[in-house]
Amino acid sequence: MMINRNTVFLCVTDFCNAKCSFCDFWKTEKANYIPKDEIEKLIKNLKQKLKCGYLEITGGEPFAYPYLYELVSEAANHKIITQVMTHGGLLNQEKIQKLDKAGLDILSISFDHYKDEIFNNHRGIDNLKEIIEKNLKYFSDTKIITSAGITIAKHNVNELEQIANYVLEIGFELVFFSFPISNPASTYKIGLDSPDVIDFSNDELANIADRLSTLKAELNNKMVHHELFLKDIKNYYLGSKQKYACKSGENVFYVDNKLDVYECMVKDNILGNLNGDVFILNDAECYLCPLQCHRESSAFYHGMKSFPFHFDLATKKETWNILKSKLF
Repeated sequence: MMINRNTVFLCVTDFCNAKCSFCDFWKTEKANYIPKDEIEKLIKNLKQKLKCGYLEITGGEPFAYPYLYELVSEAANHKIITQVMTHGGLLNQEKIQKLDKAGLDILSISFDHYKDEIFNNHRGIDNLKEIIEKNLKYFSDTKIITSAGITIAKHNVNELEQIANYVLEIGFELVFFSFPISNPASTYKIGLDSPDVIDFSNDELANIADRLSTLKAELNNKMVHHELFLKDIKNYYLGSKQKYACKSGENVFYVDNKLDVYECMVKDNILGNLNGDVFILNDAECYLCPLQCHRESSAFYHGMKSFPFHFDLATKKETWNILKSKLF
């Protein structure tokens, strides 16, 4: 069923109030975002033109988008699984309750360290860690799954295991890691400002993939990544053969706040605009980068080779209820 439901990453605004050390979105002086009166048409076009079944709402900062709840509600009404990725600094109890009412499935919050000073300085928001931890308790009365996203960088690379255990201890249900990407060509402005923050050798990153494989076995099914994905990422850094090609442009897409459809976040190859014609690739097969969100999503679109990934989703109690309600 999932094979016919594509994945779309949607940038709802190019504005962000954080000043993350590896990102350029905070330099946007005037927020540009998808108008409210385009939301209904947008969701219909995502379904019809991109066969969207899984929508990750990103930015900039999605909570800076004034019509986030309307967007989530419209997507939920069309049986689209929805996930919002946020830095968490604009969270409060009322917003969490509104997202739950709108039908949000997953809220992913960036969480890069267990030490307040390191975390807050890296993200450029005072008391950010305290804000996130304070608001985690409000999810207990909702159906929203919470996941912590740990971006691998110089300030936390030696403590990834400790950070993962910490986020699960304070109330997150799942944890995932983002391998560093620099200098993307599309409108997704990650890795442009301070590339030295994420400057690792290929051998170092292959070793990190090994560490995460070991950590996954220790976390009792609480890590999002499948061991086959981690093996492929390790092989990427070692220059070895990989099993799961990226299917961006065919099954996985990036759409910016102007509704331009890109093959992926790190290429400037525009496939069209959602309000017009969109060219869909056939038999997409790319191995050029380790972009976690596109590469791991792509693993679900390889026919019978994808069975381990589907099985892993179905056996996680956190995700099975979503699959039942949205896909069957």
